[in-house]
Amino acid sequence: MDILKKPVKMNHILSDFLSDTCNSLENLRRNNVYKEFYYHIKCENLEDFLSKDITQSVQYQNLLQDLMQIKGPVLYWYEITSSHSNNDIIKTLKEYKQKKQRATPVIYKNYDRRTKILYVGKCKENFWGRVIQHLGYYKTPTTQGLQLFHWAKELRLEVRLNALEFASDMKDIMPVIELFFAKQLHPLVGRHT
Repeated sequence: MDILKKPVKMNHILSDFLSDTCNSLENLRRNNVYKEFYYHIKCENLEDFLSKDITQSVQYQNLLQDLMQIKGPVLYWYEITSSHSNNDIIKTLKEYKQKKQRATPVIYKNYDRRTKILYVGKCKENFWGRVIQHLGYYKTPTTQGLQLFHWAKELRLEVRLNALEFASDMKDIMPVIELFFAKQLHPLVGRHT
């Protein structure tokens, strides 16, 4: 028969986590985000970079140079700037999803038809790589992303990529920040629980 042992107290681990988190949040409150970034994307102008290295592209040279300067964790969202209705966007994305060629975000059955936010995400590092995935140029089709080149090009959708770079000590808090922003912004697609 096993004798029940007294559980190991983990209060000190929780206390350390809370102290570190509070310090990070207080630094953020005092100093604000490290950097803000915006980039307008006309999807009709997206070129095919599935068989070419996008990092060698003249079209994306400035964008990628800017993105590669972002080193810390990032909260980002794609904002719809064209006059497309959300119903048209969802219809086009659903039609693409039926082809099952590349992994795309979840579409909510009861999406907010008034929102202008397409997607909210976070990235702990290598934000430039995540943007390439969302543009639809990542070589592995099972890696989830917006895949804009594959469905939004024909639609002629226009979006603005908005990003906030945080200090590196915020890395582990990013899921909480992403969830809060998603609840406030009501993106059309993406899972946030």
